[in-house]
Amino acid sequence: MRRIEEQMKEIGRRAERIGRKKARRRLVAVQAGAVAVCLAAIVGASYGMQRLSVRDVMAVSGGYGSIIAFRASAPYIVIGALAFVLGILVTALCIHLQKGQEDKEKP
Repeated sequence: MRRIEEQMKEIGRRAERIGRKKARRRLVAVQAGAVAVCLAAIVGASYGMQRLSVRDVMAVSGGYGSIIAFRASAPYIVIGALAFVLGILVTALCIHLQKGQEDKEKP
């Protein structure tokens, strides 16, 4: 009798371990997906802003700094703010998902 009970407990432990591994994989997939979507949004917005600001930029031989100083700084500020906000959102999402995962693992 004791032997069968021990085997059933071991089966239960293994099933829990397998479930935790699957949940961790899903968590990593969601986090990676969120990061990929944010990067795609930033890159897409950068190309969009680049197309909008090309008309305003004059040919400057002084270098890159003078291009930013000349009326075309708004798109760079928008992209920087967008990247910052998306970074905060992804970080908050990852922390929330991680805490939820830890709560599920606790008995």
